[in-house]
Amino acid sequence: MQIATARPFGRRAEFWAAMALGPVVWGIVWLWQGGGDLSWPLRAPGRYILLSVVYPLLEEIVFRGGLQGAFTARVWGRSQWGPVTAANLMTSILFACAHVVTRGDVTALAVFFPSLIFGYFRDRDNTWISAAILHGWYNMGYLLLFYATK
Repeated sequence: MQIATARPFGRRAEFWAAMALGPVVWGIVWLWQGGGDLSWPLRAPGRYILLSVVYPLLEEIVFRGGLQGAFTARVWGRSQWGPVTAANLMTSILFACAHVVTRGDVTALAVFFPSLIFGYFRDRDNTWISAAILHGWYNMGYLLLFYATK
């Protein structure tokens, strides 16, 4: 895998495949556990924007821009197993742990797998922006279908 590329992420098939993966996973989860109240973003648009745009942006700045960038600057961070770098793996572990701590729910560990995808694009594009776009997209769909305000 090449860490930096001259081809913009929006013009690569793998980026669009990752974007398409979101609705596929949402559909599987919808069939498995059923969905939530689809109208909740209309009742709480500020919360929806906060959870699907603001939080992913801030998280990607911290995790992919800060931590993964710092880890990638180290020799050990650039070692890799297939498409996953040590920097991506370490960042994804910390990302999942942070979600468990903040949510208090062990199912939050499931964010580890999307985090690996975000980290892959951070490595591939040498920027956190593509990771932030994916993160926001994944959150938008997941929260729309499965999150409801009290």
